[in-house]
Amino acid sequence: MSAPASWSVRTREGGHVHVATARLLDDALLVEHALGVRVVELAALDGIAAADGMVTLYHHAHGALALEATDAAAIGLAVESAATRLPELAASLRALGSPRAHPGADHDAWVGPLVSARRRAHEASTARDRLAAFDAAALGSAADAALVAFGAHRWPASAARARAMAEALRDAASAYPRSLRDVAARRRDVEAASDADRLAEWRAWVAALRAAFVAADGAWEAMQPVRAAPRPREDGFWRRALTLGRRR
Repeated sequence: MSAPASWSVRTREGGHVHVATARLLDDALLVEHALGVRVVELAALDGIAAADGMVTLYHHAHGALALEATDAAAIGLAVESAATRLPELAASLRALGSPRAHPGADHDAWVGPLVSARRRAHEASTARDRLAAFDAAALGSAADAALVAFGAHRWPASAARARAMAEALRDAASAYPRSLRDVAARRRDVEAASDADRLAEWRAWVAALRAAFVAADGAWEAMQPVRAAPRPREDGFWRRALTLGRRR
């Protein structure tokens, strides 16, 4: 693991200015000076602002902590990047990656766009790019396209039956598009938030994102009865005609 990033800063506490070192760890910023160490948990930050040689950390429980630094902008970006790392979003899912999910091309078509978005977000280094990785509208369109394709594959010779199956699948999977609308709403909240509460809104977005993964997973399971329903026989007319012919 690489060494923690560190910066020389000045902090005002108790009416005194202290020369200090700020060290960024995976889950906290340590501010060390002659009087001791202050631990600022990243998960408890509501927001962060950096301007005019000052970094202000808005802590949920302890209020604002201001740090003077010549590289305030770099500190602000680094702390924001660390505070907005995405947690694992799929670890507790029932179907994703499990044999019970009936893995295959159809499963990949359903979860693939969401998994790809997760990969892009984990590879990104800024909050803005992590937000952009999960385009809720595009994910919703991809999910609906998959449902249409499932119907068309099951009923290649009957557009009406293909549409009916896609509609039945939409009903079974309806929790997923609803969850994506919530992801989009929470993203707008993050983008509209002030510096002082942007990280709090970020955590609300992450919670909505986690719920979307759960909804996609549950929707796949909910669709299986529709996908597994036996195809009605298409030779009924001819069977009835032959039966009537034999009776005559």
